[in-house]
Amino acid sequence: MRSFLLSVPIICLTAGSTYAQTATRARQASSSSINNPIAFALAPPKASCQAHPTGQSVPSGQVVADDLGVARFHAPPAATWGSHLTLDCIAPADGATSSVDVDLTQDLSFQIPAIEATKPVPTIKHGLPGDVSQYSRQQLTTMGYPPAPPTNSASFSLWKQLVTSDVTVPHVEPVAVMDSFNITKTWTNWGGGELEQPGVTYEYVWSAFYVPTITDIDINTYTSMWVGMGGDNDYSGNCFLLQAGVELDDDPVVYNAWIEYAPNGQITLSGAPVSPGDQMFVECWPSDSGGTAGVYSLYGTCWLYDPGKWLQEETIYGPWGNTDCPSNSMFSGRTAEFIIEAKPPGWPDSLTDYGSAWMTGAAQDTAGNDHDFGTDNYNIIETYDRFGEQEQSASVGYDVYGNFDQTNWSFVYTF
Repeated sequence: MRSFLLSVPIICLTAGSTYAQTATRARQASSSSINNPIAFALAPPKASCQAHPTGQSVPSGQVVADDLGVARFHAPPAATWGSHLTLDCIAPADGATSSVDVDLTQDLSFQIPAIEATKPVPTIKHGLPGDVSQYSRQQLTTMGYPPAPPTNSASFSLWKQLVTSDVTVPHVEPVAVMDSFNITKTWTNWGGGELEQPGVTYEYVWSAFYVPTITDIDINTYTSMWVGMGGDNDYSGNCFLLQAGVELDDDPVVYNAWIEYAPNGQITLSGAPVSPGDQMFVECWPSDSGGTAGVYSLYGTCWLYDPGKWLQEETIYGPWGNTDCPSNSMFSGRTAEFIIEAKPPGWPDSLTDYGSAWMTGAAQDTAGNDHDFGTDNYNIIETYDRFGEQEQSASVGYDVYGNFDQTNWSFVYTF
């Protein structure tokens, strides 16, 4: 088992653990096309595209183009999607709309576009000078940096390293898995912590965590470690969950960084490699197409930072018009989540054996107030073992089998 130590506030999440309160959360599920070949289409650079069968509105999923305008997605199942797709795209630069047709019966649709020969080399983002704590949120975002987390949070030191160092920004190739989570089901497949304070609308969420080491047991397993907002959204049928994190799979062993504005589907960030032991910084907020914050904006922005390796900012279109959501759905900001997630019970993929994992948690509301597990009401969410079986519930309260440290706001469990 690997052990890591982070400063507070910390949530420690471990496969097979028990938690003080069982919670049922919605997660969209269907059979995934993750192993299907990757199809390509040309769209406006950095465009967010809604893909659907030509002539039909459902099923649908989100595809994101890279900075060259190349959109990539795993071909969805022909039985439900057919072989001809349309991508309705919105260009973030000016909001212009366009449509692209993709014929999945043609070999050309699976050939890497010639424009990829001009693939940009990684760029260097230079650090800010002076006392970075003096920069306002608007100044930071205008200069192309993420807003600062609370200075007393464990995320702050990583944020400070991000904005004061010269960091590599790779040419990332987003790859969509459009059909992964398109049918709304209700399962208890989350473990971790969730901030929820009456009358509070969370606008920013931050986390720092270490990527745990997978124990290869030659069984198809799935785990995601993520931070997000809006996952417990009773007003919108659990839609409008903005989240980003790292996927940890076994058989084969896979580590991937990703972003998602559920239920639009996961976007894997190919070209941003993740390894066991990496310390990740993740920050998300609802935004416009340029990354400016706003709770009721059309987009969501997330920054992912792997110190010493890479930095990536992604802005994606929200699930407006997604038929899996109620017609009046919108982002609520009622909750902020810090989660390890398994596939729902009954799936052939379940929780990966990852030993132990630690995750910090901090958030900020629309009034600029800071929040963490020492200030807010919170829910402790139970998780499952690697076969998707629910573990025995722990007692409700501060002392969870003696492992909850009220002073340090930490949780300690073992796989």
